[in-house]
Amino acid sequence: MNEQLFDKRGIMIKASIFDLILFEKKKAFYSNKHFLKGLIAAILRGVGYRKNFEYPWVLNNLQIKEKDKILDIGCGNSPLSLFLASKGVEITAVDIREDVIEKYINIAQSIGLKKAMMKGTLTIKALDARKLPYPDEYFDKIYAISSLEHFREKGDIECIKEMSRVLKPAGYIGITVPFSKRFFEKESTYYVPYYEKRYDFAMLNERIIIPSALDVVKIDYANEKIFKFHRFFYTKGKWFRYSLGNFIPFFSKIFYGNIKLNEDADIACIILRKRDSNI
Repeated sequence: MNEQLFDKRGIMIKASIFDLILFEKKKAFYSNKHFLKGLIAAILRGVGYRKNFEYPWVLNNLQIKEKDKILDIGCGNSPLSLFLASKGVEITAVDIREDVIEKYINIAQSIGLKKAMMKGTLTIKALDARKLPYPDEYFDKIYAISSLEHFREKGDIECIKEMSRVLKPAGYIGITVPFSKRFFEKESTYYVPYYEKRYDFAMLNERIIIPSALDVVKIDYANEKIFKFHRFFYTKGKWFRYSLGNFIPFFSKIFYGNIKLNEDADIACIILRKRDSNI
């Protein structure tokens, strides 16, 4: 899996998923104030099972360029915005939780991105993505990876409308959301308490595509193709999961990927484009 970026000369370069994994390990080390705990976290931690598919998919299809202004909706604890910032991309990462953003800022400073933050090429803010404080047509590219499904009620609709508003003409939006045969909402206590929607094709249109008023460039659906490794892996004990953590990219590549029939999917990946009225 390769994601395509542009270096400071504007020349396209390729970075494998393992570059993101190494970046995640660096981030894991600095997430812990205690040296030994940080070292253990760095050794054991890797990019999540589905994220090994989602991150490269979004980066491959957004066609990010050197001078683009990028917006990350719901950055959470993701290494992606920090990774892009380390490549010289101008990026704004936002999340509604102030405690998450505070930690994210500390990590960014610790891993050598303090200068980027001072220059303004990396901006990290706590704000509500349903009310973005940016002017119309401000960003070239926007992505929301596993984020929109966590907005309650009509929050996902409000968010996609805001994303569309601040997107420049001819700009792109990359989105990934959980997918299912039928739309449903759930409260979960998996690791931490959270709320989540799972979209079917009808609700994908009703709550994301149609409200965006953007053109659909591409939709891919993905799931496990051979063996339900995800269920097997996460039903085992903590130390079993830790012991295999570094091998997750290999398992993702073997078992997880694009499928043809959307009714069998567990995520939908979407690229939307804003029409350029000058063309």
